[in-house]
Amino acid sequence: MALLELEGVGRSFGGVRAVNDITTGVEEGGLFGLIGPNGAGKTTLFNLITGLIRPDSGTVSFRGKPLTRRSPEKIAALGISRTYQTIRLFEGMTVRQNVMVGGHLGGRYSLLDAIIGRRGFRDAERDLSDHVDSLLETVDLSARSSDPAGTLSYGEQRRLELARALAARPALLMLDEPAAGMNGREAQDLSTLLRKLVTETGLTILIIEHNMSMIMKLCDRVIVMNSGEKLAEGDPAAVRNDRKVIEAYLGGGHADA
Repeated sequence: MALLELEGVGRSFGGVRAVNDITTGVEEGGLFGLIGPNGAGKTTLFNLITGLIRPDSGTVSFRGKPLTRRSPEKIAALGISRTYQTIRLFEGMTVRQNVMVGGHLGGRYSLLDAIIGRRGFRDAERDLSDHVDSLLETVDLSARSSDPAGTLSYGEQRRLELARALAARPALLMLDEPAAGMNGREAQDLSTLLRKLVTETGLTILIIEHNMSMIMKLCDRVIVMNSGEKLAEGDPAAVRNDRKVIEAYLGGGHADA
């Protein structure tokens, strides 16, 4: 059984079929790329998986559990975290506080526990604090932990978003264009970090990205969408040489362009 399974997933908006009959699966412990031209339906598919919108056909399952009727909060609690195309940080809060917010999504204590300070709450907060410190070190932001998030550079804010998504200890991390706006060195550093997370922690990552060189070097498997439909799926070598992909997405060239 795949970690994430989509069967015949579709969604229309005002008569336009934004996502049409997508069937695919994401296996545990790998890096999976989701690519396609602008308007292909990639972010809409992310939104369908994470409960921001609901499909009007098909099913989405995570670890065998249907997600279709669950709220975004309940889907996150099952072990799915995501980032967005546009940076969504609490700019007036510190770097550390932003990551703590992400960790509270997976809290295993009640509001009453927090109000009266029960031992379970205190232990959970101590564990989360240690986890946040580790994540800040992982994304190389320990030295900025007390700074307001709004003072970080663009690349640092992207890394902060990644740390916040990881704070909930997800099994599946979904990244929507995490390298957007990064220079070549920053994108390479990000690739190295993502591969390290998969190798050392067993995390599964599904990533939308327009940096084709990054995707083809980084991912174990690639799914290609075009006009709301799945155009191709396979390992990077197979996808980059698929004639339909070349014609629809790569403009007649290969994926290293």
